[in-house]
Amino acid sequence: MLFNGRSNPTISEGYIYVADNWSNLTGDLTFGNMYCIDAKTGLKVWRFNTGNVVLSSPAIVNGKVFFVSAYDKSSGRVYCLGAKLGIKFWEFETSVGISSSPAVVDGFVYVGSTSSSNSGFVYCLNAQTGKKIWEFSTVGGVSTVPAVANDNVYVNGSHGNVYCLNAATGDEIWSLKITDYIISSPAVAGGYVYIHASGEDKGLYCLDAVTGDLIWTFSTDGWSSSPAIINNKLYVGSGNGIVYCLNAKNGEKVWEYQVEKDYSISGSPTVTGNYVYIESGDHELLCLSASTGELAWQTDFDDSPNSAVVENGFVYVSTYYGRVYCIKAAEGDDGAWPMFRGNPARTGTYP
Repeated sequence: MLFNGRSNPTISEGYIYVADNWSNLTGDLTFGNMYCIDAKTGLKVWRFNTGNVVLSSPAIVNGKVFFVSAYDKSSGRVYCLGAKLGIKFWEFETSVGISSSPAVVDGFVYVGSTSSSNSGFVYCLNAQTGKKIWEFSTVGGVSTVPAVANDNVYVNGSHGNVYCLNAATGDEIWSLKITDYIISSPAVAGGYVYIHASGEDKGLYCLDAVTGDLIWTFSTDGWSSSPAIINNKLYVGSGNGIVYCLNAKNGEKVWEYQVEKDYSISGSPTVTGNYVYIESGDHELLCLSASTGELAWQTDFDDSPNSAVVENGFVYVSTYYGRVYCIKAAEGDDGAWPMFRGNPARTGTYP
């Protein structure tokens, strides 16, 4: 058996939440799990089996774990579990496939989906009950995380459309077709929406969050890395193996870092303190200076790392083969525990 992990870890109150998929030797995904792992020891606290593929990263809000499981393009589930014991509070079934990670804000769950005809829906659910509040139909599927800010929901459609919806009603405020392909999530900060587009008109776009008007663009090679905005700086990885730092207000480049091989950087950056953590596209996690882009350290893995989370001096990162690592943030060396799964001394074999 093989494990596959496309879920980024989420950490809350000393516990890590991350999903995987279990596949047979032909690589066919069969079912997936959501795990709770003790961040200090790397030991499993609980596991919840969904019965199918889990591609989303969890959102942890008010002691609850929200995530989705994609059955196929005609069925999916949104789950709400208790964070301490993994007990299911509710699940919501969709009539279309679903792989978008949820955004949970002010008591509501926002999540996107994709149908067999490659159109999509955005759902708003009551976070307490799982009851549907509204749904909105999009051109192209929605596999990225919605961004919620100032009572609006911002959504990227896979066919290159960007939507601004009223968070309470789902009514469209504005929409804009940027390109023919977007597989990254939007970011909202300081009254602006930032989009990293692929396809024909690839690059970074800054839009006015209220009107959708274009403020500036910056040419990149596109790909699925979603931008992170911290202290008026924008950080993103690109399809040509470059990590960019831009001035978020005007789009001017502050610095760039070229990885050793021109591999596409699909992971999104994590920015905390004075450092940027991002995968290199070649089985490495990079730690860069947030102010200069200088490489502080890099750690090599046997497979591809996803986006990282950082807390209390440790970096936690999951990989494609379903492993989770704890790394010292200062040095990039093994942290309090070296690995979840694949390390018999700690977790044995599945599950």
